[in-house]
Amino acid sequence: MTRLRAFFKYGLLIFIAAALAIIFVSLPVSCTGNGDYGSSLPKNTIMDIGSEGCSPCRQLKPILAELEEDYGDKVDFIFYEAWYSEEGAAMAEKFGVTVVPCVIFLNADGKEVKRLTGLRDYKTYEDVLISLGWIE
Repeated sequence: MTRLRAFFKYGLLIFIAAALAIIFVSLPVSCTGNGDYGSSLPKNTIMDIGSEGCSPCRQLKPILAELEEDYGDKVDFIFYEAWYSEEGAAMAEKFGVTVVPCVIFLNADGKEVKRLTGLRDYKTYEDVLISLGWIE
């Protein structure tokens, strides 16, 4: 009887923890930051804060890779793993990122000038680069 009670007790706790995790992950959240990278950069930079455990983040990788191939001579590209690395988690916290993927556009002074959250298409990112005057 004791084993059965322990099974239900711990099984229930695991179920509640899993349910709370699912609810927490699916909550709508915003992506706001302090707008300062904290140092000057060699050139304008696109910072992608995402995770390998996030499907939209994985779908974004080839889009940003294509952008880097096309415009890597004019813009730097940085990726931070927000969920599975301390450095990425620190950057996500520093910029107030609460949803991934979050793509932050930083000027050469390290200041945030634009931010996009969620999965977007190639043209959207290219249009932002044009509107910022980073590409023609």
